Amino acid sequence: MSLDLIIIYLVIFLVLMSVFFWQFILIRGIVSRKIKLPYIWGLYFSISYIFFFSKRIITDTATDRTMNIIGILFLIMLWGIYRLWSGKMSWETIEKSWSIDALDNLSQVKGKGAGLTQYIVKTFGKRNTYYASIIIIFTFPLACFVL
Repeated sequence: MSLDLIIIYLVIFLVLMSVFFWQFILIRGIVSRKIKLPYIWGLYFSISYIFFFSKRIITDTATDRTMNIIGILFLIMLWGIYRLWSGKMSWETIEKSWSIDALDNLSQVKGKGAGLTQYIVKTFGKRNTYYASIIIIFTFPLACFVL
């Protein structure tokens, strides 16, 4: 085997291991945690994007941009694994960042888009904004897969 082929197999192996790691974490979160929504979201996202990119690669419509996005997602997964193993991320921080109370923190942030976020929360209320964001978040990967 040539060195290029060995490197390609090694990269594919690392990608698969990081995907399996996060699938295990998400399924474990769904089974063992009281608040299940963040883990269901994560599992839904990862399965949707896996099918989306698999469809593009199988049908030969993948471009260099597709490969760049897959590489970026892989690096984000590796960064998340590092944060989980180093103790900077825990089950509690995951659940807290995806809770309805996180909208309060988000609407208090100053910067670009903060006024829009505050306006949406004031107009529709915290609960309605939270559930509307859930619908949007669930619809986006589905739309990517269908297109």
